[in-house]
Amino acid sequence: MAEAKPKKVPYTTLFRKWDSILLTILFALLFFWSFFFVPDSVIQWVASRVGVAKTTGGSIFSLVTSTIIAVTFGRFLIGDPLLDQNWKSSRFLKGEFPSLKLAGSLKIDQSNATRVFLSYYDCWQFTNDPNYEAYRETTRVHYRCLFVVLAKPLLLVLTASSIVLIIIGARQDATSAAIVGQAIVAGFMLLMVVILHLFNRLPSERRKEPTGCWAAWRRKCDENYQELIGALGNEAPDKFVERMRARHDKLLALTQ
Repeated sequence: MAEAKPKKVPYTTLFRKWDSILLTILFALLFFWSFFFVPDSVIQWVASRVGVAKTTGGSIFSLVTSTIIAVTFGRFLIGDPLLDQNWKSSRFLKGEFPSLKLAGSLKIDQSNATRVFLSYYDCWQFTNDPNYEAYRETTRVHYRCLFVVLAKPLLLVLTASSIVLIIIGARQDATSAAIVGQAIVAGFMLLMVVILHLFNRLPSERRKEPTGCWAAWRRKCDENYQELIGALGNEAPDKFVERMRARHDKLLALTQ
């Protein structure tokens, strides 16, 4: 049986995949939140304008609202905010890049260290490269961090909004069952915020080691750095880059 032809899986392909997963989770969260918490008066207004039953009007409103917010949020994801922003989490993520450690260990400038690392890392995009799974895992861990960074404030905003809407509903004579149901959902969202915060901590003055996704990111970057150092050996950086580019072209030719 002939071996399957190797493929190149560019960064953009993996990023689009994980962007889609994040947006799907976001959409589902927003849909169920709007379904549970939008006041009846708003749903009735939508139903009367569309000319459908109240239940259908609620579903339409939830669907449209969730889609608009999810698409808006999706545009924010383009370019990867963890790399583009100057948040504390962004500084930690970029501070763990193998190229930074390489620049320090080889006493070379940052741009040259980045060039050395990427020349090697680019080869990992091919399915027949020994480090292909490490490449996929690096992207997965990156998006775990991104999910935590984006989910916490979103859940916190939704929880605060839920509490306000519960109070409004109580003043508008909402049923006790509806209020209790909304309170349970709001409590669950608040619990998720607490869990995400407690189990995914960035290092601080009191706590030197990160936890959760941030610890996984540090481990993955350390592994990638050790892999790079092993491949580089005593070879001059420029020679290494030249050799890796030739290797990349050879791997690319096998996919044709």
